[in-house]
Amino acid sequence: MPSENQGHNSPPIPAAARLSVVMPVAAVGFFIGALLDYALPLYFRFLSDGSARVFAGGSSAYPVDVWSSLVKYQTTAMIVSPIIAGMLAQRYGARVVWSLSLLGLAAVPLILAGHPVPQFIPVIALWYGITSSFIWTAGISLVQLVASPHRARANGQMLVMLGVGSLCGPLVGRLFLYRLEFQLFMSNRTWSLGDLQVMGGSPIATPPHLAEFQETFFFLAVVSILAGLAIGFAGQNKGQGSICQATKALDPMRAIIELLMLPRFRVLAVTVCFFAVIPLQASNQFLPYRAESLGLLSGNQDTGWLGLQLLRTSTWVLGGVAVGRLGKRRINGFTVVVIMVATAFASVVIAFSTAAWQLFASVAMFEFVRQFVRWLNTAFVSDQVPTQLGAAAIGLSLAIGGIANALFGWAAASVWSGPTASAGPFLAAATLTVIGAVGFLLVSGPRLVTGPEPKLGTDTPGGTQ
Repeated sequence: MPSENQGHNSPPIPAAARLSVVMPVAAVGFFIGALLDYALPLYFRFLSDGSARVFAGGSSAYPVDVWSSLVKYQTTAMIVSPIIAGMLAQRYGARVVWSLSLLGLAAVPLILAGHPVPQFIPVIALWYGITSSFIWTAGISLVQLVASPHRARANGQMLVMLGVGSLCGPLVGRLFLYRLEFQLFMSNRTWSLGDLQVMGGSPIATPPHLAEFQETFFFLAVVSILAGLAIGFAGQNKGQGSICQATKALDPMRAIIELLMLPRFRVLAVTVCFFAVIPLQASNQFLPYRAESLGLLSGNQDTGWLGLQLLRTSTWVLGGVAVGRLGKRRINGFTVVVIMVATAFASVVIAFSTAAWQLFASVAMFEFVRQFVRWLNTAFVSDQVPTQLGAAAIGLSLAIGGIANALFGWAAASVWSGPTASAGPFLAAATLTVIGAVGFLLVSGPRLVTGPEPKLGTDTPGGTQ
């Protein structure tokens, strides 16, 4: 049986990704992000309470829209940072970039634990966006360093790890934030249905305090450092091989120029990479307000927010499995359009949800399709360009998506604010994505088909004109 980094008739590949290390570290990275996504809306609600003057200087409370502001600045950082990450991965290797990014990410929870003044949140958000985009760009680039027959499965596993880590994040966050209730639950040993609310999504009467938030942030910093060390020291097999050499064969700037000369990449960049990700930004930025409008968040109390987060992340696992199966097939342009239209449709359903159960159902649909959008903007784009340009293509496509998200995030924040207007961004994002799908269909149509690994100097897969 061939190993995870071998083809069926090829010898072991030196310098290939060591998936037995890569996948757990990927899960840990997504775990950190998911726990922050769960805890920060509650943390900011806690700090926005006028009676909670615990931050530096004891000045005015946090503004109510601080979460939207954080996401806005975080997304802004993703305009350029994926390109830089791809260029650094091209020159120094994806493993090194991933390791250093995880170490740098540890600064985010450490600073948050000190409850900084509200004016410092944009700085934290920018650094969070830079390190997060570096982690995702370098991580997905490293996963491509396996033999071609196993690449689709590796990409699917990466997205499954995204779901697994993100599923565990809110659960562990709830245990940290409501640790007193959990300790009572463990000491009680009655295992009553009422006690199980700590593990589930039911509301808990006692809101978390500053100490619980700080312990959570310190824990995340330690986990991020350990993960960075693990991928840095054990994320790749030793030696120099064709895969490693191929990714470093071109100067990073020349790689970007070569990419922009490929008609196929330009079509994907202008239509898919730009427009497909906009609904994802709407969800990242406005879903907490949408949930609050339907009663799933009440101040700094979790009244159903955990249940929605768990639904989102468990759906990512299923989506990752589906992506792994789809990636083994030849994909045409019609499939790309279907993914984009499905994303837009799910966004519309979220906007028109008027009850909590409707929001749960629409979010499940949306998050399943989200995995396919992530795949389109990373592994799919990488498969459409020569091997030597793979890391640069991923970085550039993510940067194009970052530009779209930043433009939408800033514009949406200036038009819509708070729970009462949380449906508008989802409708606007859906409209833009449909425009992108129609543009892709008109320019490329169903002619775009994935095939064998492209070779440098050609536009079509396999080196045929």
